Amino acid sequence: MTFSEEQKRIIDDTSRQQLIVACPGSGKTTVLLAKVNRMVERGLSNIAVITFTKEAAVELETRFKRDYGRTGIYFGTVHAMCYSILRDYRKLSLNSVLTLKDKRDILHEYDEKLFRRKLSEKEIKEAIDYIGKARNTDSRYEDNVPPFLSAAKIYNEKEMWARLCRCYDARKKELLKIDFEDMLIRCREDMQKDRDLLSRCQMRFQHLLVDEFQDINPLQSKIIYILTGRNGSLTVVGDYDQSIYG
Repeated sequence: MTFSEEQKRIIDDTSRQQLIVACPGSGKTTVLLAKVNRMVERGLSNIAVITFTKEAAVELETRFKRDYGRTGIYFGTVHAMCYSILRDYRKLSLNSVLTLKDKRDILHEYDEKLFRRKLSEKEIKEAIDYIGKARNTDSRYEDNVPPFLSAAKIYNEKEMWARLCRCYDARKKELLKIDFEDMLIRCREDMQKDRDLLSRCQMRFQHLLVDEFQDINPLQSKIIYILTGRNGSLTVVGDYDQSIYG
């Protein structure tokens, strides 16, 4: 690919933090991968490329290997990065993390008791999404009521929804398990409290490049900022017109 002068400047500038805003079809991901290659050429290591989904991370890694023939770069999601930190430094086992089926089963334990009917699979999926939304934005469950409850015109819907969420949280503790949001929160809190852990993580993920940054939620953003610190190496690429958070 032939790069424009502006793209060349972005690729060549590996010494500072960068925010790259670009529209679809502008070649932003191609530029990001070229920048990673330039960093490797200049002897930089401990480079991590973060994106929104596992599928996107695999695609980026495949493209990078195809175009530049290099390995040794970390490609993954914020969840995968946090899991690797907790696994390696806090001995977290994957068996301790709830699966999607586990979440469904927990919610089905309480839905009939609270709503006098069994929630549909579509409603359960929506409930799981909205529990995660509240945790990812550090907001109250009452402020993130899923649409299916509002549509059903359930009496005192906010309180009933919060009760279901509290039952879900309590059951997790009984099972000695955590969900993906717990994993992110624990990783954030541990790095904030433990300077030695933070130092190890900052060395391990010394240069962070984030693709599709518009889809990174507030909790994930906080983790990225903690890792890079005030003067760390950070490049983010996004198109805010495409944000899933509006």
